[in-house]
Order: sequence, then C-alpha cells, then structure tokens
Amino acid sequence: MIHKRKKSTITILNYHISQLIIEKKVHVIFLFILNMIISGVLPLLMVILPKLIIDAVSLKDYDYLVQVMIVFAVLITFLSTISNFIFTYLRAQGLAGRMNQTKLFNKKLKSIPFSFLESAQFQSEKKAAQATLTMGSSGFEGTFDDVSRILPKIISIIGFSIILGLFNVYIIPITIVVCFIQYRISLRGSKYALARNDELQEEKRKADYFIEVSTDFSYGKDIRVEQIEGQIINRLSKQNKRVMKVFKEISFFKYRMNLFDIVFIISINGLIYYLVVVAYFSNQITVGTVAMTIWTILAITLDLQFVFKNLAKLQEDTNYTDKFLQFLDKDFSNETWGSKQINTSDISIEFKDVYFKYPNSEEYVLKGLNFKIKAKGVMALVGINGAGKTTIVKLLCGFYQPLKGNILINGVDMKEYDIFSYREKLAIVFQDVNIYAASVLENITGPNPSDKDIDRAKTSLEKVGLLDKVLSYPNGFQQSLLKVIDETGTDLSGGEAQRLSIARAIYKQNTNIIILDEPTASLDAASEREIYNNFYQLIDDRTSIVISHRLASTRFCDSILFLENGKAIESGTHEQLMNIEHGKYREMFVTQGKYYQEENNDEL
Repeated sequence: MIHKRKKSTITILNYHISQLIIEKKVHVIFLFILNMIISGVLPLLMVILPKLIIDAVSLKDYDYLVQVMIVFAVLITFLSTISNFIFTYLRAQGLAGRMNQTKLFNKKLKSIPFSFLESAQFQSEKKAAQATLTMGSSGFEGTFDDVSRILPKIISIIGFSIILGLFNVYIIPITIVVCFIQYRISLRGSKYALARNDELQEEKRKADYFIEVSTDFSYGKDIRVEQIEGQIINRLSKQNKRVMKVFKEISFFKYRMNLFDIVFIISINGLIYYLVVVAYFSNQITVGTVAMTIWTILAITLDLQFVFKNLAKLQEDTNYTDKFLQFLDKDFSNETWGSKQINTSDISIEFKDVYFKYPNSEEYVLKGLNFKIKAKGVMALVGINGAGKTTIVKLLCGFYQPLKGNILINGVDMKEYDIFSYREKLAIVFQDVNIYAASVLENITGPNPSDKDIDRAKTSLEKVGLLDKVLSYPNGFQQSLLKVIDETGTDLSGGEAQRLSIARAIYKQNTNIIILDEPTASLDAASEREIYNNFYQLIDDRTSIVISHRLASTRFCDSILFLENGKAIESGTHEQLMNIEHGKYREMFVTQGKYYQEENNDEL
C-alpha cells in the first residue's frame, strides 16, 4: 500500500516548533540558530587558514604567520567547543522530544475503542506510526537531527559561494545544478523507500509476533512440552527472510541511486581543478589562493551533496512523521456514546433482539439474542465453546456495540450512557487472568494505596481465601509478583492468580454489576466449592452474570441461559431446566455429573 501524504514538510517542521513552544523550550530554537552560525562559520575558517599560512610562508613573514596561527587556533577551539556542546544538547532535546511524542502516542492508544485492537489493519497502522518513534536516526527524532545538520551547512555553502565567486562566478551555478540533479535522484530512493515502508512494517509486525512468542516466558512450558521450538524458529526464520527481502530491495535501490555521487564528484572537481590550474599558471592567483580554492571546491561540493541528500532524507523522515500525525489525528471511534449517568444502585440488564458479528467476519456470533436480568439478579450463561458467552461480556463492557438490536441498562439504551462512568459500575473477572509485575497489594489497589484501600484489599483477599497465603510470603502484602522486574518475585499458581483476579473485582468500590467469566476454571474442586459457598458474599448484592463450563456453579443463580450458535435456546432456573426432557442443559449437566458424583447425587 503506497502511503498518500497529507502534510507538507513545512507543516511538519512547524509541528516540531509548536511542540517546543508547548514544552516551553523556545531556547532550543535560539540554540539551533546559534549552532547554525557557529558550525557554518567553522568550515570557512578551515579553508581560509591554509591560504594565509601558505602566503605568509611564501613571503617569509614569520611574525604574521605566528599571529595567524595563534588567533585561528584560539578561535577554532573556542567555536568548536561551543558547537559540540550545543549539538550534543540538541541531540538530547531530539531524544526528549521523541519521548514526549511517545507519551502522546500512548495516550492516543488508551482512547481507541477495543474493537480496533483486534483488527490486523489497525495493528499495521499502529506499527507504522510507532516506527516513527522507535528509530533514533529516522522519523521524529531523525527530522530534528536532519535540521540541526542541514542549517549549518547552508551557512557554510553561502560562505564558500562568496569565496569561489571571487575566483570564478560560473562555478557556483554549475555546482548547484549538478547537485540538484543528484538531489532529485536521491529523492527517488527516498520515495521508493517510503512506498515500500508499509509493506516492510507489516512484515516486521508479523516477525515481531514470533519473537514475542519465543521470548515470552508464559509460553515457555507449552513450547517445551509440545517440543515446538523448531516450528517457531522455522516460522520466524521464514518471516525474517521476508523482512530481509523487502529491506534488501529498498537498500539496493537506494544504493544504485547513490552510485551517481561518484560521477558527480569527479565531474565537478575535475572541472574546477582545471580552472584553478589555468588561473595559477596565468599568474591570476597566488599559491595560497590555489590551496584555498581547492579546499573550498572540495568542501562546497561535499556540503551541497550533503544538503541535497539530507533534504531527501528530511522529506523521507517527515513522511514517517506524517504517518504518526495522521495516526494521532485519525478518529478511530466507530461508536457513539451518550452522556447519561447511572444514578441508582439497582441495575437491570436486557438484551433485545441483539445481533453481532466481529469486524471483517461474515458470520454472526449473536443472532437475535433476547434475555433480561432483573436488578440484583444472578444469571448464569452456559453453553459450548463458541456459543457467544464471552461476546456478551465484551458487549456489556462496551468494547463493541450491537450491529442490530439494543442492550438496555435500567430500560435505557446502553449507547446513551457515558461509557467511562458506566464502566465505573462494572467489576469483572476475565477468563484470561493478567498478573502485573508489582506487589500483591498493587495488583489489587493500584499504586499508592491509602490505609483504607489496604484494609479493603485485605478483606478482598480474605473473602477469596488468599489472605493466609499472602501473609506467609517474606514481604507479606508488599511481596513482588513475577520475576520479570524483581528476581525475588513470586509466581502464582493458576488457581492463586484466579483468586487474586476475583479479589480485584471485589475490591472495586461502587460497582453495581459483577461479571465472572469462568471464575473457577483454574481451581480444584475443593477450592471451587469454597468460592461458591461464599458466592453471595462475593457478589455483594450486585446484578451478576456468571459464565462457567462447570454447571455445578449454576445452582447459585436465579436464572440460567443456555446458548447455542449465538441464540438462547433454553432459559429458566436449574430445577426448571433439569425438568426439560432431552434438554441441552440437562444433557450437559448429567454428563458432567459423571465427574462430579456428589453434585449428581444431590440433584438427581
């Protein structure tokens, strides 16, 4: 996919300036100008100095020679020191600017609807935008670096032009025309690289996936037991070859464009050297002027090439930044939410003829789904994998919106609520438990908990039967989890991690809806019994949804909804569904009863 640019180079440079103003770093602009002048003047001194030395030697004026060398040595040392300091500082500011843009990027990601996060197209766009922030020599920081290098060269070129103009006025236009042709050729290389960048970033994204899998310790056990190291390495190797193929094609194309540099250097220098030699033997210039002219020719040729090539690079870098800015500017919201607030602790939920399918999919996951949960009611969603249970959770969390039909919260369409205030009412235990590399306490409360927060966290841990375990750790509630950050961290078992996840949901204040998606999947039978014996204490009089493959948990629910292929095919209490002869729920419960004989004897 060829990127269609929206912002000009000047617009993007103005963006850089505006960011310096926003960050209250206007002094950086002053330093840019100062560095441009100093760094531009230094090369002029370096070509003038040989002329003065040679002419002084030719005239045997040794006092003048000593004076010139001392003055130039002091001046060049002083200016070089200042220039190096400023340039180093500007490089640091370029890095700081890239870090600030990374913050904006992360802030943008936080605001993007969940539905985009599961889209391959979005991930490609994100990768392209993020590449601008991960390349120190290119992209956002590269633009900063390009400008800091180009501006001093422009000052030098102006000075060199004046020197050469005094010798032969025709040299400058010839050199500029030839270097401009070279710039246009270099620009072809940059445009080609940009046209292939989306393809390159997409191939890199795929390679990154295999790298993440092979380096993520959470996959370690499966990889070893299943002995699929070879498969992963093989697929990574194949994907890396695709990356290298695109990269080589881009690099080789740019290399071919750069071959013209040699031709241009030989042509220009050869012409000017000829003119200098003719002028000297015609007694039009001194030996010192010959030396100055030759140095000036070499310097201006290289500087012009540098400027034109880096202008091409600047355009390439600003194109990368353009992608980043397009990402920041793009409205990813494909959903609309209202501003209503939920002002009651009693919350009812109703699905009315809800249809839903995932983006880029033709198959509906939910097909005309209807059900209702009364305020403070407890409903179990059951059914085989793929029936639509987790999709219902995603819809209730506001990660997606129905394509047809309505989800009513207290009789009001969910879309009319402010999504952020609505989510404050939700407490959720997701099927996939994520433990953070932080203390046990911070995994529940977040950073900097107050004394009241700590007390509530302890109560939550006690309710899920994890308090004694935590107190047995060397650092108690401050015990670090995982070994990614802290080598002394503790790795929780699957069941312990699930208990901790339930404790988080219990800890969250002012919630009126609790959703438990497979809350006991990693627990043994005894631990599962313990959780469900305290079930009503855990849900704490909240409207509740329980998703579980273990139908023993459904005894605690007011109603049960059996899902199949995105439709509700049976609903009622446990007793009502067990009385349906040849019913799906009854069939599944009896089958599971073979493995839970005690429950089977109690119920049948």
